[in-house]
Amino acid sequence: MLPRTDINRKHYTLFVELTRRGAWIVHDGHGGYDSDGDWVPGLAVAHEFTDYEDALTLAKQLAPRIVNLHHNHSGPHATGHQEWTR
Repeated sequence: MLPRTDINRKHYTLFVELTRRGAWIVHDGHGGYDSDGDWVPGLAVAHEFTDYEDALTLAKQLAPRIVNLHHNHSGPHATGHQEWTR
């Protein structure tokens, strides 16, 4: 959606990240997402997936909703865009 150099890119990014414990989490840099796709503040409380594909599936499901929330300026923390690099 936005180039990597755009200062506003962080508001449209979701990350699927491998933790030190070997689990995958979905986050936006400020908070994580539980297994139902609900945003929770902080990364430590994000749902930990054992499988990368499961975490990626959640991120892909969340991406359109998060972008729409950001454009509407609603929701608890309206940021996000898909980041599909591994």
